[in-house]
Formats: sequence, C-alpha cells, structure tokens
Amino acid sequence: MFSPPIFLGGWGGAGIWLVGLLWGACGVALVLAARLAFAPALAPAGAGARPVARIALLFTLVPIGGLLLSSLVSGPAYVLGRTETAALPAFLILLALGFGRMRRPLLVLMALLLWATLGGVALWPSWTASGERSKGSDRAVAAALGARLGPRDAVVFSSLVRPSLESYARLQGWRERVQWFGGFPAIVDQNPAAVYPTPPESLAVWQAAALELRREWEAAGVEQVWIFGVREARALPLRTPWARRPAPLAVDRREIGAAQITYPTNLVLATLVGLRSVSAELEYQQDWVSGERLLLRIPRSAWVSVDSLPAIEVAR
Repeated sequence: MFSPPIFLGGWGGAGIWLVGLLWGACGVALVLAARLAFAPALAPAGAGARPVARIALLFTLVPIGGLLLSSLVSGPAYVLGRTETAALPAFLILLALGFGRMRRPLLVLMALLLWATLGGVALWPSWTASGERSKGSDRAVAAALGARLGPRDAVVFSSLVRPSLESYARLQGWRERVQWFGGFPAIVDQNPAAVYPTPPESLAVWQAAALELRREWEAAGVEQVWIFGVREARALPLRTPWARRPAPLAVDRREIGAAQITYPTNLVLATLVGLRSVSAELEYQQDWVSGERLLLRIPRSAWVSVDSLPAIEVAR
C-alpha cells in the first residue's frame, strides 16, 4: 500500500524513507484516532479538539494539493487512491473526531464496527484473489518488458497504458534505456489518461502516421518494436475484468495478426508486417482497465518492405 506508486522525478531515493515515514505516521494516527474516538470530551465541539481538527485538515489537504500542483508543473499524478497515501494518517484523525461527536461509547463502537465491516467487504476481492489475478499486473508487465528490452528498441502503446507503464519504467530503471517510447496515435501522449474517438474516417490519417513512425524508427536504427495491443472482443470470449498477471499464451493462441487487435493500434502492426501473424510474448489484463491485452514483439528481421504492404480497409 505504501510503496511509492509513481516516479518522483528528481527525488532520487526519497521513496525509501517516505515509506517508513508514512508507516510511522499511520501508527501514531491510529493510536490518536482511537483515543479521540472513545473520548467524547475531545469532540470537535470542544475547544481542545479544534487545533487537532485544523492540523488534521491541513495534513489532509496539503498532500492532495501537492498532487494537483505537481500535475500542473511536471505532469499528471494519475494513480488516484495511492498517490494521496500521505493524507491517510490525518484522515484517520478526522474520522475519529467525527466518531467523537457520538456521546455514547456503544454508538462509537457500533460505528467503528460498521466502518470496518464495509471496508472488509470492499476489499474482499483483493484478499481472496489468487496471485495470478491479484492487482499488480501493470507492475509485473513493466518488469517483464524491462527484462526483455534492448538498447535500440521501441515501445508503442494505446490509450490508458502510459500512466502506469511509464511510472513503473522509471521506478524499475529502464525508461531511459529504450530508444523510443510513446503512444499511437499521438493524441495518446497529449492526454495519457483519456480515451478518444476512433471513427472509420480516421484510417487514412492514422495509416499515414503509422508509416511516418516506421520511417522514424528505421532512421533511428530501431532493432525491434514492442506493441501493447488489446485483443479484439470478437477474437476471444469476454472474461472477468479483474487484473490478471502477464503470462505466455497457449500455443494455439500465440499467433496474432493485425485483424486480431483493436484499431488503430493494429495499424502499427500492419505497417511493419502487413497482414502476417507474429508471435505474442505475453497476455494480461491491466489493473482497473478492461480488455484482453497483448504484448507483441516485432524484430527488424520480420518487417516487410513498404512497397509490399497491402491496402487496409476498416471492417464494418
């Protein structure tokens, strides 16, 4: 929970001591929260509770405001639910002050039990998930890719992939090793946490963009391209949206062609190998995002000449 989920640019190893600091702050906050919750004399209406409430409010708002500021200055702090972990100790105190308004200890105890029960129900899928299906798929696929990358490789992805992939790439130390790293189409990099319309009329424009991207890779001497694609829903029965760790594909499902992954990412694959199939490296389900996801590797030796690329049409 307290492992730094985003890359803290320029902070070096700050995450190591931040983890210990947050654990310690939460321990102190839990003790104080229990004291406040079972001490009606310290309820927010009392003079003694007002400074505590103000300090707790300050320590709740400052981390969240800091996230907003960092998003405006250096880039989006996207992983809401983890990036504001620093506000948790003060939030616990505010919660206890709210319970402290209840003058009867029995009501306080019932409220705490209800809160704990509801929290347990909400977290039950995480507690009961197997290692393969538990959250952490994004971190695992980033680690698997980092172990396979060469210094002259390119990584290209579709929408909703960049925030977590780039964060883990920087945390794991391989982001700067890759020759090219970006989304397709370019709008993916302009707004990495959004989806965008994909009308059939965009085919000519995005196909030209894919050809230009190929020329850029050729000029830069890229030796292999890694593509994060989403399997077409028609190619596989719908599975549960719960995250699933990356794993090799079964032999009968390993060969993937452009028609089997979603538009417009498939244009990048088609621009490299035409309508031929390539062997997929991994399949997985992303944290919090639906879809059967594939990691494809296309070495330079598998690229076909531009002159032999077939005409592409949109299936309606």
